[in-house]
Amino acid sequence: MSKSTYHSRLQGVLSAFAKQGRTFLLLQDVIYKICGQFTGSGIQYGPRYREHIISAVKREVRARRVLHDTAPDLECLVLTDSGQRFYNEWGTFPLYDRGDARIRSLTVPKLNQHTRVLRNVVDELQDVFYEFHFGEQNIEVEGVAATVKSLCETVDVLQGQNSELQLELNYLRADRRRLRAQLASQLPSNAPVVSNGDADCSDDDMELVI
Repeated sequence: MSKSTYHSRLQGVLSAFAKQGRTFLLLQDVIYKICGQFTGSGIQYGPRYREHIISAVKREVRARRVLHDTAPDLECLVLTDSGQRFYNEWGTFPLYDRGDARIRSLTVPKLNQHTRVLRNVVDELQDVFYEFHFGEQNIEVEGVAATVKSLCETVDVLQGQNSELQLELNYLRADRRRLRAQLASQLPSNAPVVSNGDADCSDDDMELVI
């Protein structure tokens, strides 16, 4: 098994841990995960597997993404701040804002890939807009931000109206319970009380028989 294979598998395992919010890892747990990937794929790792994994760890230490504590009783790895960012983004395609200096360093194939990813995002947004706005046949890229802002404002208004209606409903329920309590206090103690046919109904569903 090549050293590069161990290195890529180490990065994958560290990425999985980082995405779970874990930054302190026992080395033995990391080794166990890497070996499990091999056996899970029906591949037998070689007798020098630990040596190759430690070599991969050293590469990550040199990249300042990992700190390696070699204490014999508790050998562990600690993800640095830059390591957490790296492993959280590992396996994903990074998208940069307009004007980001890193865009200038991208190769032509990477720029084309960047463009395709953005176009796919826009296409998916258009599909959503078409679903809810049947009359709009064309939505330009420049109009996406304004449309999203409009949708968010609509959602905010609806949430506010829903909160007001919920509050009004709570007041009505409280008045209902108060009126029933007043009515019940005016009836004889042996007056029968029945429900609307549901033995598990709440007090709002109870009715007094007069």
